[in-house]
Amino acid sequence: MITLEDVLYDLPLPEFFENYWEQKPLYISSGHSERFSSLFSLKGLDQLLSGLPEKRLTLAKQGVETPVVVPELFGGLSLSELYAHYADGYTLVANDLTDLQPSVGALCSSLSHSFGARVAANLYATPRASAGFGPHWDEHDVLILQLEGAKAWRVYDSGPELPRILPKTLEGKGERSVRDPGEPAMALQLRAGDALYLPRGTVHNAFTEDSHSLHLTLGIYTKTWEQLLIAAVQNVAQHHLALRRGLPPGFLFRGENSSHDETLKTLLQEVAAEAKLGAAKDILAEQVLGSVKPCPTQHFAQLHQLENLDLDSLVARRLDMPFLLRERDATVALCFPGNMQKAPAKVDEAFRFIAETTRFRVGDMPESLGDKTKILLVKHFIAKGFLHFVN
Repeated sequence: MITLEDVLYDLPLPEFFENYWEQKPLYISSGHSERFSSLFSLKGLDQLLSGLPEKRLTLAKQGVETPVVVPELFGGLSLSELYAHYADGYTLVANDLTDLQPSVGALCSSLSHSFGARVAANLYATPRASAGFGPHWDEHDVLILQLEGAKAWRVYDSGPELPRILPKTLEGKGERSVRDPGEPAMALQLRAGDALYLPRGTVHNAFTEDSHSLHLTLGIYTKTWEQLLIAAVQNVAQHHLALRRGLPPGFLFRGENSSHDETLKTLLQEVAAEAKLGAAKDILAEQVLGSVKPCPTQHFAQLHQLENLDLDSLVARRLDMPFLLRERDATVALCFPGNMQKAPAKVDEAFRFIAETTRFRVGDMPESLGDKTKILLVKHFIAKGFLHFVN
């Protein structure tokens, strides 16, 4: 399994977060062309596209996105039409591979744990001497992994600093393309095994020259302090009646009233006095875990072994799976992608052991549990996909 440390190659993780994260681009040249070969290859593109839902495919050429209107054949996209588009210079973009490619899904889960954020993966296949998109910036941080071939990148200093992800309004979604980005601050060539980090808001564009290109873009949807404050307010509102009251009738379409201004300031002061960091963090963590797709891992084959589980069985936690262990309202909960398992707080020691021990023998679980309970609890977490047998 590839981790963030693997992607950064010889750059220490603390140095990345201190000097580059949300600050400036980072180009990583490894000299090892096979570094990301386990993730995907051009040889697998036919099979991927043949089963890809139409809404997950984007075609782009010279900065213009083209709706996917290729006819369906026997329930799938027509490969012959896609071959023709590719030969005509179109970039083929397969969106959100998390649940389609196990190795990519495992990478996204691992990065979600490292960043504390949802991570999505898009695959870009570009023929030689072509460009898919023009200069633009993204609302999320990105890591680009060059899988095959080569691609030229231009990076500019003209984008917004740490843009917010805003909901759509009557004015529509903000324009992210840039007509005149100025002179590039970085001009580089990504070759197989290389990587590039771009903070959100960084203007960039890419194109191929004398080689085709296959690269993976990992979008990192970072949680912000703004979102933590919102979560803190939401938590306080659970027991603060004034926050749950409706705004005065017609309030949004009238002029401001000084009494309402005082009400807002009073509520903000009360929230500041009552806000709890741990509760707000848990809300955001649960949001991230709820957005992470469990990646396919051939786990069905594990389920047939459950009847053979005993105290001597060796099991392990899924290392690619982010999780949250929390205690609240006399219950303990273990949250992981697609699941939230709750139990009375009296078994918190057992839940903590399962969550924090990389691998263990079933009989080595806390002695506060009886042997039968140890077996039943481990069976439960194998059935849910959090643990697996070690063969």
